[in-house]
Amino acid sequence: MLKKLVVGAIAAGTVAAGAAGVAVASGSASPSTATPVSAVVAANPSTGAVPATGAKHARTFTCAKAPTALQRIATVEARISAGLPKLHSAEQRATAAGNTTRAARIEKRITRLESPSFQTRLQRVTQRIEQSCHVSAPSTGSATGSTASA
Repeated sequence: MLKKLVVGAIAAGTVAAGAAGVAVASGSASPSTATPVSAVVAANPSTGAVPATGAKHARTFTCAKAPTALQRIATVEARISAGLPKLHSAEQRATAAGNTTRAARIEKRITRLESPSFQTRLQRVTQRIEQSCHVSAPSTGSATGSTASA
């Protein structure tokens, strides 16, 4: 137990020191305002490099990764639509068995996966990639069908 605590403290310190170093190296402690994806691609259409939005991610999205990203989103949506019936039955079994703690955890997961904001976020990311990189979503997955029914 103590070993896990020490390793966790070291990892947290390393992450904190790395974040401080990045802030100092960039010249400011606050995150800069994000540029819209389409503006960056329009400004630099040859590379298609798109900076990631948000303070957590310092990576850039390139249009070369667009098909992989769209396929990953379609896979996630397919797994969600396939897994929801299993989660509903697991919740019913846990409730019938009197395991209310497990049933509450499963219900929380179901609520999170069915939330309109989560589905909207997946659609918004897909649309941004399609519009900025001029790539269509993969036709093998039912990316739009699973989000419309949820």
